[in-house]
Amino acid sequence: MKVTTVINMHREKWLANSALRSVQRNLAALNGAGLEAEVILLLDSPDDLTRTFAREFCPPPGRLVEVSCRDLGGARNAAIADARGDYIAFLDADDIWGDEWLLRAYRAAQESGEDVVWHPEASVFFGTAEPYWLVHRDDDILGADWQTLALRNHWTSLCFAPRRLFERVRYQSVEIEKGLGYEDWAFNMDTIAAGYRHRIVRDTLHLVRMRPDSLVRMSAMRDILVAPTNLFIDRIGRSYE
Repeated sequence: MKVTTVINMHREKWLANSALRSVQRNLAALNGAGLEAEVILLLDSPDDLTRTFAREFCPPPGRLVEVSCRDLGGARNAAIADARGDYIAFLDADDIWGDEWLLRAYRAAQESGEDVVWHPEASVFFGTAEPYWLVHRDDDILGADWQTLALRNHWTSLCFAPRRLFERVRYQSVEIEKGLGYEDWAFNMDTIAAGYRHRIVRDTLHLVRMRPDSLVRMSAMRDILVAPTNLFIDRIGRSYE
């Protein structure tokens, strides 16, 4: 098995339709290139409508995994433990992949030959009164300013990487009531601190839905910043020696 696609589901209901359709288009592109993939619909404490939707519209070859983490970081770790693919790609159930994301990310990973976290070249954030773009960059283009990752996240959570990388660097828990949020931001810091690269897959695009009850908005409303880990702080300290 080459690629495991993980769709994190919670209470998206019918919004998951667009996400699953984008997964189907990506699987078609992979299959057309002779590559195998599996789909995990990771249901974390879902409501009844989301669970029913997942059961009825799970794209083949897909399987449902239900957990009670109530935590996006924990849910991602659970999916990683259950994955069978050499690579894992994450998609939140209200977001949308570009049609050839999986194929292009897989090819980029194969050409690189390194353990790298791959991101789309751009993301479009929609669902707000004023949609906006975010153009991503390779970490080396960020230059010496990579330390600013402690203050601003440079990449979204919809990444692609080898399973062994995810097994070595686990996602932190999201506990908004305790002031802990942004599991993907913490993951980006931890992987950088561990010496892994973050690179862009050229000519790829993701659509990221911004909802009033999204984790990003809930965290922003509470003025939450992710706490840099000791590993990341030590890496910054060494850069000034």
